[in-house]
Amino acid sequence: FLETPPSTPGVMASKDIKIETPENGVVTVNIELTATPSMLKQRVRMMVKAHERDIELFEGDKKLDDGSTLGSQGVTGDVPLKLTIRREEKAAPIEVEADEGLMQPESEEPPALPEDLEGDLSDDQQDAQNKAKEQAQDALEDGDLGKAVASLTEAVMIGAPSAMLLAKRAEVLLKARRPLAAVRDADAAIAKNPDSVKALRIRGKAHRVLGNYEQARTDLARAQATDYDDAADEMLKYVTDRMKKMKEAAAQ
Repeated sequence: FLETPPSTPGVMASKDIKIETPENGVVTVNIELTATPSMLKQRVRMMVKAHERDIELFEGDKKLDDGSTLGSQGVTGDVPLKLTIRREEKAAPIEVEADEGLMQPESEEPPALPEDLEGDLSDDQQDAQNKAKEQAQDALEDGDLGKAVASLTEAVMIGAPSAMLLAKRAEVLLKARRPLAAVRDADAAIAKNPDSVKALRIRGKAHRVLGNYEQARTDLARAQATDYDDAADEMLKYVTDRMKKMKEAAAQ
């Protein structure tokens, strides 16, 4: 009879371990049963295109422990192991909703501005300017925005309009849904007085309805830093949040 050759002490023959994978069918890895599941994962990770930390191995319903050997956990190679891969759930795509607060830029020309915004008024000119401003106020109280703009334009064209007067016409123009003209008047007001909170706030609101969110945020934040207003704060938060969402959506 034939004698079986004696085994070499301390050496264990490797085994073909079959592994059922979710996407690659059954794969076979030759490994010793003294190896750990972690070592087996290292062998199989390139086959299943997954990181070792995301791979889990099961024998039946029992999850294999990475810290113990395959043999000590009852793995013999006779029963295929099952492999699962933890996949990170992709975040839902960020959608930027339509801005319902936008205004269509007007096509009409902005109201006139004097070539020189500086200078001094005579007493008669000052009286005439004050009268035109009063007429504008009366028109506003009657809800006649067109007449109010006309009267404010008359006051502006008398000469040397103050930053406050320019900001007032910008405010009325914005109410009349003429945001481009409002920005122009606010620019002129800020040129005369860079710290005009009213002009900054009106220009910020005009940029917001035009969809110029970066400019809107800058102007509104400057105005809020000097004189807090609840409505302006809500608009500033909206603009800031929308800019953040637009940036995240663009990065997807």
